[in-house]
Amino acid sequence: MVTDVRRRKDEERKERTRALLLEAAATVFARQGYHPTLISEIVEEAGVGQGTFYRHFPDKRAIFGALFDHLVDQVVAEISRIAEDLPSDAEQYREVSVRVVAATARLLRSNRALVQLFLAEGPSVDRDFGARLDSIYEQLALLAKGYLDHAVEHGFARPCHSYLVGQMLVGAGLRLMQVYFDGHLDDIGVEGSVREAVDLAFFGFGPRRTDAGPSVSTRTARRRRQ
Repeated sequence: MVTDVRRRKDEERKERTRALLLEAAATVFARQGYHPTLISEIVEEAGVGQGTFYRHFPDKRAIFGALFDHLVDQVVAEISRIAEDLPSDAEQYREVSVRVVAATARLLRSNRALVQLFLAEGPSVDRDFGARLDSIYEQLALLAKGYLDHAVEHGFARPCHSYLVGQMLVGAGLRLMQVYFDGHLDDIGVEGSVREAVDLAFFGFGPRRTDAGPSVSTRTARRRRQ
C-alpha cells in the first residue's frame, strides 16, 4: 500500500526531475537553437536517461512549449499586478506603470536567450506555436486596453481607441525590448528606459508638465555632474 508520505515524496521527485529537464532544455535551446537540438543532448545536459525524458514529455516540441508557457505565465503575472490596486489618478497610473513594466523588463532580460529564441524561431516551429505567439500579443494588448479604459473612465486619460493603442504599445514594447537586450540603453538602465517610454505614452512629444518631475536625461546629467 502506498502511503500519503510516499506518494508526496514521489510527486516531489517527479517535479524536481521535470524542473531539471526544463532547465537543461533551456540551456541547450539557448545555446544552439530549437531545430538543431536533439533530445539526447537535453538528457545529457540534465544527466538523466532518455526514458526519464519521455516519462515527462512526449517530444522536443512539448518541452519547448512548456518553457514558453512558463515564461509567459510569469510575464502576465507581472503585468497583471496593476489590477491588484488600480490607480485613482494619472500620477499613480504613471508610477505603477513604470514599476510593473520595469519588473517585467528585468524578468525578460534574465531570460534573454530564451526570449530571443521564442521570437526568432517560434513561428517556424509549427503553425500552432506561431498562433500561440499571436495570442500572447493579443492578450497583452487587451490587458493594456483594460488599464487604459479604466484611466479614460476615471478622467485621467483622454478618450481614444484603446484597442488600437494597446496593440501599438505591444509592438513598441517588442522593439524596445530588443534594443534593450542589445545593450543600447545601458546608459540609463532598466527603470530609466521604462520611464522614458512611459513618459512618452503619458505626455507625448510636447512640453513636460511642471509637476511631472525631471526627465531621465536631466536626472542622468545631474548624476554625472555629481
